Amino acid sequence: MTKLGVTVSVIKTEHTALGNTILMNDRAGIISMAYDREAVEAIKRAFPKVKFEQFDLCGLPTPRSVGIVTNKGGLFSANLPDDEIKKVEKLFGFEIGLGTVNLGSPFVSAGIVANSNGFVMGRNSSGYELGRADESLGFLNSTV
Repeated sequence: MTKLGVTVSVIKTEHTALGNTILMNDRAGIISMAYDREAVEAIKRAFPKVKFEQFDLCGLPTPRSVGIVTNKGGLFSANLPDDEIKKVEKLFGFEIGLGTVNLGSPFVSAGIVANSNGFVMGRNSSGYELGRADESLGFLNSTV
């Protein structure tokens, strides 16, 4: 713990883009299959309140590239298979939405940044994509 109240953890791994290989909110998370057991345990120790599972999404070792979650909801690539949708919804405890960003990109995290207070989306995103994100991330009171 530093003077600023921030805890820093070191994860010894050859992977340098943890933000692409770990998808999480305050309660649950997905760790890429690219990590070995020691790295997975280090990630779990760094976030002791988060329930993690290790799997890939859409056949990619970068689950964060095809999904984004807040504590209210999640938006994932429209290419996510049904079995993975069920697995993600069970882990996070809410229904997720499927969509794209920036006029059809399935890599949703490339065009959106979000937390539980709001989101910012790429300016090339259509009104439909914006609406899907708004709904899926839990900012509208309608169902996904």
